[in-house]
Amino acid sequence: MEDILEQDANRFGLQSRTKEEMADMQTGFVTELPKHFRWNRVGSRSVEMGWDVGALSTLEADEIKLRANHYPDSNTVTYKYGTVPFSYGKLTLDGLNASTLYEMDIKGLKNNQPIWNHTTYLITPAKGKIADAIIT
Repeated sequence: MEDILEQDANRFGLQSRTKEEMADMQTGFVTELPKHFRWNRVGSRSVEMGWDVGALSTLEADEIKLRANHYPDSNTVTYKYGTVPFSYGKLTLDGLNASTLYEMDIKGLKNNQPIWNHTTYLITPAKGKIADAIIT
């Protein structure tokens, strides 16, 4: 698994990470979410992202879209995505693969048009595991 994760990290431009940062990658996290967003749950097959609706109300988004991109090779992308009303405060993506590096694309939508976005990376834990820590 480590070789595959290292290859994925190289493809995402994360190869310059320190050993400590790479250790964080092995526990499930590569980069942080924006302020007022959090991972409520990161499991081997699903993730749940939450956000503080009140603190983020000035963003003026009416929906949040989360897309998990996986690049099994340089010519292929597989993805899962979900969209919920901003007021829900959380979004769950199911059907992910265990021990896999994902590029997580978060978009704020207004009238179905993107008004802001953020990209972060995470690794789903091994089958049957839940990530040890949640980065907020």
